[in-house]
Amino acid sequence: MTFSNKSYATYTAVRQGLGRTRGPASQHACACGQPAHEWAYDRSDPSESFSASGLAFSSDLSRYLPTCRSCNRGAANVRAQERRAAGYLDKATERFAKYVVEGGATECWPWLGTVKKNGYGQLWFNGKPDRAHRVSYQINKGPIPDGMLIRHTCDNKVCVNPNHLLTGTPLDNARDAIERNLYPRGETQGRAKLTLVQVEEIRRNWRNRTESQRSMSDRFGVSTSCIQFVATGNSWIGLGESA
Repeated sequence: MTFSNKSYATYTAVRQGLGRTRGPASQHACACGQPAHEWAYDRSDPSESFSASGLAFSSDLSRYLPTCRSCNRGAANVRAQERRAAGYLDKATERFAKYVVEGGATECWPWLGTVKKNGYGQLWFNGKPDRAHRVSYQINKGPIPDGMLIRHTCDNKVCVNPNHLLTGTPLDNARDAIERNLYPRGETQGRAKLTLVQVEEIRRNWRNRTESQRSMSDRFGVSTSCIQFVATGNSWIGLGESA
């Protein structure tokens, strides 16, 4: 079957052209026999192009096959590997380098591109937005193992120096934050309902038996359980007077 010879110069134009020329993929069956979910590029075009986010596409609409969700997920993993083998990683490395100021091996390299509200740099990589330090790790050290995240040894969120990056579990990351006093504590904790002065008063009253839990609960507007946790040192640990 042949389709329009019109040249589709962008990924978006190709998707629109498929809908107009070949109709919804859901009207066809996948090669596995399941109902198709979308048109998937078969990667057979030697003149294929890449979108700004790294997605491969062809302007030849005959190179797209009706594909179900399951088969498309499997093909997506293969396509990701092929993008790297075909030079996508080189292109991403070149794009990444435009937003980095490289210093010495032990210095922080600040990310100069987009920085999100959480303080981490961000850019597109492998067809999706990713944190800049994670991209730096993958470019310089290789794939991130499943279930692992990338930790900073310098505690600088915008640093992308690969020498400052290492893998770890979420537990490792939490332990780092506690050891380096990076977690908000006391009044700096966004959900804190008491002030340090109030905590010290609660512990003083508890120690001297000058006011009941119920009375302090009503006065400070918190539960009796909260009063007990504060008074016994199970919350606001290491802050204020000791119980």
